[in-house]
Amino acid sequence: MDLYVAQKRFLEVLSSPFPGNCDLVKELRLNLIIGLFVALFLYFFQPYGMSGYQGNMLLLAFWFGLATFIGSFLYFVVLTYIFNIRQDAPNFTFGKWLIFVFFLIIVITLCNFCVFWILTEGNIVFDWRSFSNLFIKTAAIGFFPISISGLIIYYNSNRKYTQEASEIHLQRTKEKVTEQGTLIKIPSQYSDDFTCEVDKIYSFESQDNYVAIRHQSGDSIKTTLIRNSLSAIESILPADVFLRCHRSFITNLQKIDKIDGNAQGLVLTLKDGGPAIPVSRSYINDLKSQIEQLT
Repeated sequence: MDLYVAQKRFLEVLSSPFPGNCDLVKELRLNLIIGLFVALFLYFFQPYGMSGYQGNMLLLAFWFGLATFIGSFLYFVVLTYIFNIRQDAPNFTFGKWLIFVFFLIIVITLCNFCVFWILTEGNIVFDWRSFSNLFIKTAAIGFFPISISGLIIYYNSNRKYTQEASEIHLQRTKEKVTEQGTLIKIPSQYSDDFTCEVDKIYSFESQDNYVAIRHQSGDSIKTTLIRNSLSAIESILPADVFLRCHRSFITNLQKIDKIDGNAQGLVLTLKDGGPAIPVSRSYINDLKSQIEQLT
């Protein structure tokens, strides 16, 4: 593999979807494991001159492990629930995840600095030199192992869902016969309701307090915004035609042209140049079941 091909492949990986996590319980458990790993690593290997520490080494390692846990978990909570930066979004890539990890190391470094400040009873000066030195040491323990583990997670997930996509045989499905011109009315708050033929609707996408409806209009696909929630719309749609496949998407099963896999799950390519629709991991079995019913 020459340098150009390797560089191209590297950029493709950076821009590929990454299977991030937004589950609070899973993140709590993961951060506990990371904090425990840091504490055990420091206790048994005693890097950066820690072997010369005259106090309780186990307690010292515990403090740094606790700082790692608190910093990691608070970082996740602030980004996810205050700034609404979701790691399970379709546009959350491996490159963005690396940036996420980089700033996580900065947060953990600040927490570690607080531990030093407490242990020295405030006799430590916070300046750029001491911070950068501590950041390098923290990154050496955390950034590279986490990055490598993330790369492994990416490749394993990508291989898994690519295989799952290949096992769903759309060519065996037959289009469900619907009465030509069957209309469906979608209520909209503060504006006119949306009315359209069922077989002309491609997808629904949640956008803050609105829902974007992709539908056929003449010879093109048009997007119409209405004020409503995706859950409310889901409750009035025919379940044998439409499927909730993501926290932000509902798709028309009859409009699926191709199914591909990536590290986050599956991606539906719709007919007639329709939008690409992500299928999150928790909805894959529902998709398989619905497609089997169309065969």
